[in-house]
Amino acid sequence: MKIPRTPAAASFATRRPAGGATTPVAFRLKIQMDRTQIDKWVSKTPGQINDALWDATPEIGHVYIEQLRIYPPPRAGSKYIRTYNLRDGWWWERRHGGKGDVEIRITNKMPYTKWVKDSKWQAWMHVGRWKTIQATNEELSRKTQAIWQRYLRQKVGK
Repeated sequence: MKIPRTPAAASFATRRPAGGATTPVAFRLKIQMDRTQIDKWVSKTPGQINDALWDATPEIGHVYIEQLRIYPPPRAGSKYIRTYNLRDGWWWERRHGGKGDVEIRITNKMPYTKWVKDSKWQAWMHVGRWKTIQATNEELSRKTQAIWQRYLRQKVGK
């Protein structure tokens, strides 16, 4: 029986999906910026900085989930039929941390996620084929930084 491919969602979930077990594969993003620039901004408008960081999280969450949803091409001659549950299981949520920090938590509901996407647990058959969350995080760090800074400049000014 062939399972039809599920179309990609127009937007990504921001809350935990109902039902199903969750997996321990999750990570948090904390963005480091130049402290001298932040100190100048903080002395003027601490509330605006928190608002800007909070406002930037949806874009950052979507950037990460967009990359985490990518599947490698099927192996030549494989008869395995993909369900795309891993692709559709990602969501993000944001929280205020201490001292004005904003955290983005990105998680997948599929219990096997760590065997596919986490470099510490990745099964041998996925190594080199599936991009890990650690590689995705490293790849997107500059883009994430630029998004944070753009929102800060819009809210606080140069």
